[in-house]
Amino acid sequence: MGTKSKFFRAFVAGNTISDGRTITPEMIGEIVKNFNVATYTPRCNVEHVSGYSPEPPFNGYGSVIAVKSQIDDVEIGGKTEKRMALYCQVDGNDQLVGLADKDQKPFPSVELTDNYAGTSTIGLIGLAFTDRPASIATQALQFSRHAPGSVFGTAPEATALEFEAAPADAKGIADAIKGGFAAVAAMFTANAPKE
Repeated sequence: MGTKSKFFRAFVAGNTISDGRTITPEMIGEIVKNFNVATYTPRCNVEHVSGYSPEPPFNGYGSVIAVKSQIDDVEIGGKTEKRMALYCQVDGNDQLVGLADKDQKPFPSVELTDNYAGTSTIGLIGLAFTDRPASIATQALQFSRHAPGSVFGTAPEATALEFEAAPADAKGIADAIKGGFAAVAAMFTANAPKE
């Protein structure tokens, strides 16, 4: 089990920059509707490369564990627009946490399919972290097709991955306190005069 992030914005609806496609709020709705980790768990990677080996640097960096959508204010060309946005939450391993700590590969980039499980709807199949987002406006969409059936999109501003504190283990805390008292008692017992 890794470290759970807070929700962060992965992209917003609108026109793409390089290929002229448009991502609609309905498509984001399909992503949210189709998302279920029990059915398919999208994995996190770096630069859209999923390696064949569990060894770094192109091994898995964690999993997307939740998605949600909401309407956000987005500034584009000096004007503020209301846009549907997709937010993701990840359960990141130590490598992803390390990337976030070092401000490396800070930009999220979604990996989508346009025929999720044969439903002819959009689904999230992965999430990459990258240094080079393709979008030019704050969280404006940029999609590039790298493989048949895959759509990649990036957010142009760094998303600070903030991790939630792990819940305290009451039994572990109690055992640590008992162990501390036992160690102090042992110090006094070892130095006690013998009768």
